[in-house]
Amino acid sequence: MFLISLVILRKDPTNKKPSKKIKTMEVKKTETQKQKKFIKNLRDDGYLVFKINDSYISGFPDLIAIKGGVVRFIELKNLDRKGAGLSLEQKHLHGKMKEHGVEVEVIWI
Repeated sequence: MFLISLVILRKDPTNKKPSKKIKTMEVKKTETQKQKKFIKNLRDDGYLVFKINDSYISGFPDLIAIKGGVVRFIELKNLDRKGAGLSLEQKHLHGKMKEHGVEVEVIWI
């Protein structure tokens, strides 16, 4: 989350100068912003990162991250989304991957 400050100018009928009011609002980051930051952090840590297009294979993890010969499959989930969790397709495919010895990390951002 981050804060935004708005300056609101209002004309006061009793005063010729506009009055200034500062309002601070808390704004949540979008899912895309969170994903970009997560990917940047992985890259800063030396990972080669691939973002996977969801429409290619239904249920496939969002990211593939590679470093030092280790391949990580990562599914990102948004903490701010109500009812967020793995879809049936994700559960099925992640289970199939596990049968083949591949773990999928589910990370809540």
